[in-house]
Amino acid sequence: MKGLVALITGGASGLGLACAQRFVRQGARVIICDLPTSKGSQVVQALTDMTQSVAAKSNINNPDDEDDQLGSNSDDYTNVDTTQTGNVDLEEHQKLLRGQQIASDTSSSSSSSSLSSQQAIFYPGDVTNENDVQQIFDRIKQTYDRLDVVVNCAGIACAFRTYNINKRSMHGLGEFQKVINVNVSGTFNVLRRACHLMADNQPNENGQRGVIINTASVAGYEGQIGQVAYAASKGAIASMTLPLARDLSNMGVRVCAIAPGVFHTSILNALPIRVKLLLGNMVPFPSRVGKPDEFAHMAQSIIENPYLNGEVIRLDDSFYLIQLQNMQQRTRNTQKSQFGIILLIFELTRASHIPPITLVIIGLNILIYWDMIPISILESSDLESVCLSTNYVYDMGQYSRLFFAPLFHGDDMHLYYNMVSFLFKGQQLETLFGSKYFAILVFVCSLSSSIMIVLLGQIASVLFENPSFASQCAIGFSAVIFALKVITTHYTPADRHYVWGIPVPTKYAVWAELFIIQFITPNVSFLGHLAGIIVGLLYVNGPIQYICESIFNLIS
Repeated sequence: MKGLVALITGGASGLGLACAQRFVRQGARVIICDLPTSKGSQVVQALTDMTQSVAAKSNINNPDDEDDQLGSNSDDYTNVDTTQTGNVDLEEHQKLLRGQQIASDTSSSSSSSSLSSQQAIFYPGDVTNENDVQQIFDRIKQTYDRLDVVVNCAGIACAFRTYNINKRSMHGLGEFQKVINVNVSGTFNVLRRACHLMADNQPNENGQRGVIINTASVAGYEGQIGQVAYAASKGAIASMTLPLARDLSNMGVRVCAIAPGVFHTSILNALPIRVKLLLGNMVPFPSRVGKPDEFAHMAQSIIENPYLNGEVIRLDDSFYLIQLQNMQQRTRNTQKSQFGIILLIFELTRASHIPPITLVIIGLNILIYWDMIPISILESSDLESVCLSTNYVYDMGQYSRLFFAPLFHGDDMHLYYNMVSFLFKGQQLETLFGSKYFAILVFVCSLSSSIMIVLLGQIASVLFENPSFASQCAIGFSAVIFALKVITTHYTPADRHYVWGIPVPTKYAVWAELFIIQFITPNVSFLGHLAGIIVGLLYVNGPIQYICESIFNLIS
């Protein structure tokens, strides 16, 4: 890295900035290319200050040894080569290292030599503009007379579905073309000019004249919803890598690409902290979001390994394994068994009486499970798109989950157990309250339980300093049933209730069932069941009962 001349596009922020910082620390001279509106000038000033600070420390530590001053920080920060490099002499380098004024009688360098002695320079420009890029390379030629490395980090992203059925709007062609233009055409525009300049380099002992590193993405392999344009652009970068390496092999230029996963960038930093922690927790090991310097470290490794060529390197900490597991789980969920439905229908035929609202709600759940009732507001009936968690509702504002999560079930047996339990509660409570009031009660308990799940996830994640509580996703009618259990035991007092055949004092029955279910099936949502119990207690102690009665009186 020491003494190399490197061009970094998109170098004023994110992954490009991390590359600039690392390369300068390793003694390379960096040209930062970014838009005129970027913070390129401030970045260069910061890099210059960093260089001078390290040089000043070197002077303090070794004030009498000029040779040591040049090499004392080599393990942590390699500044420049001690031999003459290009048009830059040792005195110019020492001026940069020490941050001192050269004596007035020292012969002045030319303007290009003065620029070439700087560790970092900012050349503003748009990578999609031919004139801008041509001028940047003309300035590099004039200043350095060579280019050793190009790292293409300039890129943009957008998030649009191909077609939004709810809004009846399609993905704009302009947005798609802009992403392709910047990410693909911009990358190609820079690297083709770079080849022209690298062709004049003297080959090293391996016959190498230069290295080009492009930025792909795991989205190019496993794009997510709304990433059609971005995934297409990054897939193109990945596909270009091997042909480019073969194209440029005869002139001694290596080409590789890095496909990063989830990294700390300006886009990620705009997300709520809990969402960032959630993304980090989805990564197997280490369970965190990638650091930009780790991307830069990979770029350095590519530069320093002369045998690495034509390869797209996934830098994602096996994040795709989690995506694959989720996809397989969703596939299993779509292969629905009917055994639980048969058992449920058998229980319904055995029932002595089924109140009308109870029957309607059970039928609604069965039809939704069979995908026989399309819910237009939902873009998908996939469980992942309807399950309820603090992250989805509180952080991402997906409030429709509050209403629809209780109506979806993971499998047929999940549906069976919930609906049989609901049947017993309905027989008691609908008979007691009447159908109209019972319908209001079920709706209010359903919505209140969903809200309570979100609140409990927030409280638990803060209280236990564990963001996984906020990401726990719940579906099904269980929370509503637990709320109705509390109400049922309140209105049907008895000394004991039976929980799984075990006699339990009435006031402890619902709590006993909560922990027994959790012990027998640990994958169920503890927060969901607890939320239902709390909602039931809020009903028997007044607030939710008042809401139900107010709605009933209003309708009546």
